[in-house]
Amino acid sequence: MILTYQQRVLHEVKLAFLTAQTGEKDRYFSTSEQLTAYLKNRPDIRFHIYATTVGSELSHDPEPEGAYGGVFGDVFCGDEVFYDSVKGCVVTYTQTGRIWGG
Repeated sequence: MILTYQQRVLHEVKLAFLTAQTGEKDRYFSTSEQLTAYLKNRPDIRFHIYATTVGSELSHDPEPEGAYGGVFGDVFCGDEVFYDSVKGCVVTYTQTGRIWGG
């Protein structure tokens, strides 16, 4: 799943907008599988990812790592997202310094 936090509540993202920090084209994604494959083919290139259509509320738990996260194939929206070729996974950074997936 593609996930985002809104007012400290975890939500599923139905449609996410990936915008490039380089010359890559901007794109929309509806699944984490699509997004992961796209990022994996562009390792270590930084992007921004935003939730454009938010779906179900999933959790009020501020630490959902036991149920959601990169080990489960989930990708979090954030200020910087990329496929880390050293770690072999998608990593997301937020403005608050939070790291997801790495």
